[in-house]
Amino acid sequence: MAMNKEKTVFDVFMRVCPDFAGEPIKEWYVLDDWYAATGKARPPHPFDNRPDVICLTNSDRRVGVELKAWLNEGQIAEARRQEIFEEAILGAIGKLPLNQHRHIKRILLRGRPRRFHAPDAAELRQQLFDLIRARDEHWTDKPDWDRSLREMVDDFSGHLIVGKYLDFIELFPRRQAIEPEDALNEKYPDRHWIAFPNRGGAYKLDEMLTPLRELLIETRADDRYSEVCKHVGLAECCLLVHYDFDAFQYNTPIDVPDYSFANVAEFGSHVLAGDAGFFARVYLLNCLQGMEAAYLLV
Repeated sequence: MAMNKEKTVFDVFMRVCPDFAGEPIKEWYVLDDWYAATGKARPPHPFDNRPDVICLTNSDRRVGVELKAWLNEGQIAEARRQEIFEEAILGAIGKLPLNQHRHIKRILLRGRPRRFHAPDAAELRQQLFDLIRARDEHWTDKPDWDRSLREMVDDFSGHLIVGKYLDFIELFPRRQAIEPEDALNEKYPDRHWIAFPNRGGAYKLDEMLTPLRELLIETRADDRYSEVCKHVGLAECCLLVHYDFDAFQYNTPIDVPDYSFANVAEFGSHVLAGDAGFFARVYLLNCLQGMEAAYLLV
């Protein structure tokens, strides 16, 4: 974990749980800063890079805290591949002109991650705008009842580069048709009228609870922490599992109707069943701004 992120996470923890060690903390350091400040020699591997944070209490007790991020790595990898793909497509399309189509107000692009070839950029942009223009020109060919409904287009036979990268597109109509020159006078024009949809869909809590269960069980039994107190000179070492912006951005939501972060903490306590393994205590931390909270699991 990057040092700046460690500092950010632990700073949140200290704000919401300042007495986690049973007495006030007078100073704390991420590990590299601790060795730089004290000049102490690092112990042998695997204890030289553990724990992530060292705290000094008012009574000079030395308390270690190991930080572990609660993430679904598979989801994150998939989401980042999608993100890279979407950025490549939108980059190829470039800056959008003012939308002067009479009938079409907004377009959503749909496609799964695939490698984008830069030489296709100009042709992709041209074909996409040609396709949208053609659909707009023939919008009134549809029955009256169909003109107010979105149109899904997945036949790219005349626009092969578009079909090379996109599975389908969705065209959303204006409430009322406009003349192209009227678009120049729109009070609030949509600057991003061609876009990919926001992430969403059906979520399953198990997609996040299973990684949490595995993280708790594996970390409490990790032999690398069995003698960390002895080698680093700690009175005790705690485990801090944190949920942060990476999880919020890329993973299944965990604070949803009928299930909150407090429920997650109950789940974590049930998983550990009073057994913290090689740690003195285990905490679960929500780092999200405005939702900061820490829970003692065991």
